[in-house]
Amino acid sequence: MSESKNKAKEGRNSKGHFAKGNQIQRLTAKDILGNNKKYETPELLLDRCLDYFEDVDNNPSVSHEITTTNKGSQTTKEVYKKNPYTLEGLCVFLRLYSLRDYRSRSEFSQVFSFIDKVIYNNKFSGASRGDFNATIMARHLGLTESTNNINTNINSEVEMTDEERDRRIEVLRKKMDGGG
Repeated sequence: MSESKNKAKEGRNSKGHFAKGNQIQRLTAKDILGNNKKYETPELLLDRCLDYFEDVDNNPSVSHEITTTNKGSQTTKEVYKKNPYTLEGLCVFLRLYSLRDYRSRSEFSQVFSFIDKVIYNNKFSGASRGDFNATIMARHLGLTESTNNINTNINSEVEMTDEERDRRIEVLRKKMDGGG
């Protein structure tokens, strides 16, 4: 079986369903479809968010790195890579479809201010250290540079009177002659 097919089966049982313990497997229809207010206070939500950050830190991604020696033998070693904190991952961890209902409540504003700062800092510092792809993190953080290109078509037709056209031509001639 190819490596990509093996990767696709990770976290699934023999029937292809999510394996027990997989966070997706633990979601219920009520979690996904219901307007579930399971976190009644900001403190409860913040405690679970801190659990999420700890869970991400304690469960890095594992990849296998194959190295070849100068004698031609190969060795495989496990490489642990940090994962970035994301709002999407937080929603899955909290078993919520969206955080919108909580964000809209004023009593939760400090919690979300803190969460947003922690996630931003994690992505920014992780990208700076090389733990995460800097280009992807820059996009997530809105740090990409943008160039505003204005394309004007000089061949477009402009309606003007004969007098206006003659005046513009005269202005252009003066500029070309250095009298500008």
